[in-house]
Parts: sequence; structure tokens; C-alpha cells
Amino acid sequence: MSGAVTGGVGREEDAMGDRGRIALVDEFERSFLEFGDFVRALPRDLYGEVVPGDDGTVRDILGHVVVCGYGHVKYVAEHAGGKTDVEQRFADPKSIDDPETFVAAMLDVIRHARESLEGVTDEALGSRFVTGWGQDYDGEQMMEHAACHPPRHIRQIEKFLDGTLGL
Repeated sequence: MSGAVTGGVGREEDAMGDRGRIALVDEFERSFLEFGDFVRALPRDLYGEVVPGDDGTVRDILGHVVVCGYGHVKYVAEHAGGKTDVEQRFADPKSIDDPETFVAAMLDVIRHARESLEGVTDEALGSRFVTGWGQDYDGEQMMEHAACHPPRHIRQIEKFLDGTLGL
């Protein structure tokens, strides 16, 4: 159906070919909302616990997800013609110490993604770039990577808490 409403967000698609972007941002949103639910259920007294490996404490991992959410979107915006000056309200989440503020940060990452990528066409998502960690991506691949990132850290923390991390 032409001009159909997509996803759970109720946006109409335009004729510029943005169905892929809309779906990717919707999945990105779903991933961050699920991460927010996980954070709400995570006891605050665990934030200072050191997780084996290179990621630091539980709090460090939660902040890492926020920073990377902004960063992944910024890569796509820079290379696909999106907006690169959208405010990041929680750009330095190191001092966040409560679930409510972490959830607010997750919601801000979603807002940031929607605003930064508004108007980016599916064709533009095909622009390739190399990340700071040396990986070659296009915008679609980066958004897929970004949507998978929070669930990976949910599993990491869950495995740490149940004693199966590294097994």
C-alpha cells in the first residue's frame, strides 16, 4: 500500500525511498528500549562491579552503550548526508548513577538517531566508510551493527551476573 504507515511509530513514508532507513531506525529504537528495560531491572548496587575483560564496571558498560549509540549514528549521518549537529544530551555518561538517568540517556540516543537520520535516503545509506576501529561499513551495515550492540552487552552483563561469562 503506497504511503502506508510503517512500524510501531506511525510515520508515513515519502517517495524518496526511505523504507530501509525507517526500518533500521525502528530496530535501533527497539534495541535501545529493550536495553532501557534491562537497566530498569538491574540493581543499582551492581553498577560498581568489575566485569572480567576490558570493559570495566557494569556502569562503564552502560555508559559505553550510550556513547556508542551516539557514535554509530554519527558515522551514518556523516557519510549518508544526515544531520551531524544534533545535540547529544548525555554525551558523557560517566557520572550517571541511577537507572532513571540511564533510561533517559537511552531515550535521548533514540531521539538523536531519529533527528540525525531524518531525510536520509536508502540510496545514501549505501555510502561506504571505514570506522575508527578499522572496519569497513556502509550506513545500513552500521545501523544493523548499532542495533545489535545493546543486546550484546545485555548478554555480557547477564552472563557476568549468573557466573557464565567466559565459559
